[in-house]
Amino acid sequence: MAPCVVLAAAAHAFGQAVPDPSVIGVDPRTIRWHAQDLGILASRSATASTDSYVATGISQTGVVVGYVQGLTIEPWVWFPCDSVSFGFPAGQMIALRPPSGSLADARAYDVNSSGVIVGFADLAGGGTRPVYWSLSSAPPTITMTQLGTQNGVAHAVNDAAGGWDIVLETGSVPCGIRTPFRYRQGEPPTTLRTLALHTGDSTAYALDVSTPLFGQQPITVGYAEDPCVFSCSALTAVDAVRWSLPAVHPPDPVPDAFREDFATNPADPQPLNLWRAQALGVNSQRQSVGSYASPATNCLPRAVFWRFNKVAIDLGSAPPALTAGSRTTAMAISNSFTDGGVTIVGRNDDPQTGVIWWRPSTSSAPGSAAFSAVTTDMLCAATIPGLPLLRELVDINAKGWMIGNGEVAALSPRRAYLLRPNPCPIDLSGDFVVNAADQALVLGAWTPAGSTCSGCCPADLNGDGVVGSGDLAIVLGAWGTTCTSCIGAGGLPASGFFESTVGEWVVNDESVDAALSLFGFTSAPEFSAWLSELDEAAQAAALTAFNDVLYQYSLLQGGDA
Repeated sequence: MAPCVVLAAAAHAFGQAVPDPSVIGVDPRTIRWHAQDLGILASRSATASTDSYVATGISQTGVVVGYVQGLTIEPWVWFPCDSVSFGFPAGQMIALRPPSGSLADARAYDVNSSGVIVGFADLAGGGTRPVYWSLSSAPPTITMTQLGTQNGVAHAVNDAAGGWDIVLETGSVPCGIRTPFRYRQGEPPTTLRTLALHTGDSTAYALDVSTPLFGQQPITVGYAEDPCVFSCSALTAVDAVRWSLPAVHPPDPVPDAFREDFATNPADPQPLNLWRAQALGVNSQRQSVGSYASPATNCLPRAVFWRFNKVAIDLGSAPPALTAGSRTTAMAISNSFTDGGVTIVGRNDDPQTGVIWWRPSTSSAPGSAAFSAVTTDMLCAATIPGLPLLRELVDINAKGWMIGNGEVAALSPRRAYLLRPNPCPIDLSGDFVVNAADQALVLGAWTPAGSTCSGCCPADLNGDGVVGSGDLAIVLGAWGTTCTSCIGAGGLPASGFFESTVGEWVVNDESVDAALSLFGFTSAPEFSAWLSELDEAAQAAALTAFNDVLYQYSLLQGGDA
């Protein structure tokens, strides 16, 4: 079993995660993607068929948080193998349970690389309070800290090198005043620094906070509104805003951040500051994303990107996936390259699917390239069957790992997924080990003689345009290889025969035909369909006999087994 590679927070220079150039700013259709179902809480297995699992945030090291909603709402955290897990089991959900005596009604919204998770908890007798959970090891421990003394929600936490920041708001709902705040690591949890409101603002929400570059201060983004104005024609009811912190923080009650409205792109058909705009995400380069809605289009939501100078770029019609009638929201943005390459994730509401926007790097004129967009149903899956029905993508880290929510099939329970470039190119079944399950999938996708594999063909492992003996040889040559120590459920065990005979295989059409004839078949897909009707033990025995023929042919033709 391959060792687990641990990535430490020290990989972040001055708190900033460097984007992966193989994913960020790259056309996602050129990448084969693996979607990992993050599973369920073991304590809620009895209600798995009715619970909905929602992922909300991912750290730069790949730790994911979210919540499960059923009769009660519980927050959870999930650790990938290749990340700091603070001593908790990797590859499974861990419940972030409120303290003893409180209601099991809480949500987690964001996580940083230091193991700080933010959200809210409905405390017994105390209302819904903004909180953060701290993860520590030796022994693995989860502690929860309440922020302030009023009801509210903590939305985001950064990786600032000099001490992390949490942004939140408190107040009453509905139609009550919500005041945005910032909390700084090391200060008393009751010391919350006010984020400024303009005259006329009755409520504002602080929804994300950047991890600043060296020598800079973090940027907080969100929106201000009159919470009791719901009419589409109320043009000034919602303003996207950002707060920039001064170098020296004055003491409260003086607000410790300067509030700015986002500006208008002169090319836009209407002034953006008169539209209903919400800023939802921000990166280390102070670029922001969100949505706006114009009364001219019945307040149809459209995704928007704001440059660091606050000028807006409309994303709602980005080709090839989106049109003028698309209902889109940009949820999160990766860190960007100095030459402009960046990736944004979000959703399209009609039809309901995840969206990925990207802008390629342009060294001659950084940031000048146009944005393009694809929906998740246009992506190429690395596994068989393909990707689940991803209804939204809600966050992305610098590695290009994305989290989203969707279903295996229509009307099935909502699940949380981690979408990332395929970590194991030969693992077609998605169980993180090369074994009989992958061989059966190659046989099932076999290309008929004279034909080619069109479109996305995960089983075409050697890229020659057909699924054939060359791809089968690749699977057999990698037999038993483990791609990660976080092995998922499913897949057939590797046979004992092949565990002792892995080597350089000579597999061709002649040897495959001979192995098929042993079972009375002339077609690899027919043989694969027959295998699928057998139980696990019978499948393993049949493939061992099949592979024995291939092995003998390999020896006769000079293969090194």
